[in-house]
This record gives sequence, structure tokens and C-alpha cells, in this order.
Amino acid sequence: MTARFCATVAKPGRHADGGKLYLRVDALGVARWTFMWVRGGREREAGLGSRHMVGLAQARELAGGMREMLAKGIDPLNARAAERRANAARVTFGECPDALLASKESG
Repeated sequence: MTARFCATVAKPGRHADGGKLYLRVDALGVARWTFMWVRGGREREAGLGSRHMVGLAQARELAGGMREMLAKGIDPLNARAAERRANAARVTFGECPDALLASKESG
């Protein structure tokens, strides 16, 4: 697969780059990168971003990171969800007005 092909392909379907990395194009021509694997008899798919936001080189890099996770026995989707939970700022409803007032205080 070449960068030019990725930028211009409009044929619907799943276009393989190798190493479980695919450029998936829907019927409307919208294309997105996906990484697919099978674990425990279950097919899994992780989105890596649209072709307009993620280039071929970056998609290959992201897929490489996911392959490393799989080699270590880590499910990439579970790891992504755990990271999101860890990074999520848990703000209660009562803390929202306090944060707003604190941000406006200097003005």
C-alpha cells in the first residue's frame, strides 16, 4: 500500500496493508484505519482514525504498538479503555460551579 493509494482510494471495502492493518472504505467513500485481530475465537477491531487525520506512516506506527501489546498478552481495546478511565477527570456536579468561579476570579 502506498500513501497515494490511501489518499485516493474510493472503492468500498477493506484494503489490507499487512500486519492486521486495514483501510476500511464505506459506500460513501469515507475511509478509516482499523486494526483487526482474533483473540479467544472472537474477532476484535480497533479504530485508529480517519485517513484525513491519520496518515499511512502513523497508522503503521499505531498498528505496531497494538501488535506489541498483543505479543505481551494485552488486549489493545481493554488497554485503551483502562487508559481512558485513568485519565478521565472525575468532576462532580457540585465541583463544576466552583471550577467556573475559580477560572473567572482573575477577571
